[in-house]
Amino acid sequence: MRSVTQSAAVFVAIAAGLAVTGWPAAAAGGGPAVRRPLIGYVLAGGTSKLGRLDTATDRMLRPVTLSTAPDAMAIAPGDRAAYVLTGRSAGWAVNLATGRAVRVLGVGPGPYQVAFSADGATAYVLTRRALVAVDVATRRILARIPQAFELDGQILQVAPSGHALFLDNIATEVVTEVNTATNTVVGKLRIHFCYEAGVFSPDGRWLYLPTFSGLVAVNTVTGAARPPVSPGHCGVGPLLLAPGGKALYAPGSGARGATVVTRFDVAAGRLTPAWTTSVDPGGGGAAMAYDPAGSTLYVSTPLLRSVVPVSTATGAAGPSITDHLPGWNLVVGRSGRYLFATDDQTVAVINIAASLLVRTLHLGSRLNRFVFLVAGPGRRQVFAVANAGWLVPISAADGRAGLRIQTPGQPQTIIFGRSPSRP
Repeated sequence: MRSVTQSAAVFVAIAAGLAVTGWPAAAAGGGPAVRRPLIGYVLAGGTSKLGRLDTATDRMLRPVTLSTAPDAMAIAPGDRAAYVLTGRSAGWAVNLATGRAVRVLGVGPGPYQVAFSADGATAYVLTRRALVAVDVATRRILARIPQAFELDGQILQVAPSGHALFLDNIATEVVTEVNTATNTVVGKLRIHFCYEAGVFSPDGRWLYLPTFSGLVAVNTVTGAARPPVSPGHCGVGPLLLAPGGKALYAPGSGARGATVVTRFDVAAGRLTPAWTTSVDPGGGGAAMAYDPAGSTLYVSTPLLRSVVPVSTATGAAGPSITDHLPGWNLVVGRSGRYLFATDDQTVAVINIAASLLVRTLHLGSRLNRFVFLVAGPGRRQVFAVANAGWLVPISAADGRAGLRIQTPGQPQTIIFGRSPSRP
């Protein structure tokens, strides 16, 4: 169940990637920008409510009423509208200013992923039968592109600018490109890619996909794919793009199954290996986090139950920091003081300067073994999501946990957006 839940959380994050950072509204009379309240939308099982968290007060607001449990969500650019999928059975258009949800008719059976075009005018809902384009203003179906449902899953990704949408079919290893201006298929690439989402360059011009042969750069304007760049990286963990997009980090398997990390320097879509370093001779999955200064990459080593700091300049691996956790996901707070790692019930708080575990937060329960870390925009605050029925805010400044926040149902993840009005 954990792998399914984590995959769902990854899909939600992909679908909502365009909406994580809100656009501030301008003040009346052309004055300075007004920073709108940041709301965390809580997706949870076992409830028909979409939870709303006021991150300024750490209080739950009146939820949005739906039909069944929300399991996927995307927020349109501008943060005024969202689409929510519930129970793999229905799609809902949500007005984030009023909290009113209206069912979108005609989407079809089994909707399970959703994303918006870069301009926010069109919502794309992936169902068991088709990729469905919906006009956001009228909720009218614009196009229906047939797709075969695959049990192994598909990943829906939209470039942050331009008119490119990519649907990665894990079973057939085919990447389908859709033009979001015309809602037509413009190309298909047969790439032996991994069960991991690709990452876009900051300008949206390139999509970098991990494959069994190496990393592949796809031009989102032309749809052309460059030859794979070795070494190959698959099945170990997701890619991490450095701020500014000039370096890309890829975990993979090296000699004798050791877990390694490779830095690729990036320039105009060209990938050049800079260094490869071993972080765990025993192998296994790896999560990565980047410090705010840009000098250190932190890599989890689940089998060693520790975190390895790696110099981003040279690839030199420093002494491991023991946290006694598998480290399924890592977050570095904005202050750069603390690194947070989690397993199924606890969160380890590591002092970065001292390279020392300073405390362990026990947040799970015996009946519900799932804790996941989600960083708010700017990483000033980190939230531990416990599907036992609560959230726990953790300060990035001092590494201490706040009070538990009870939520409807069993929360799985949080999607952040700027509220169009006061909550």
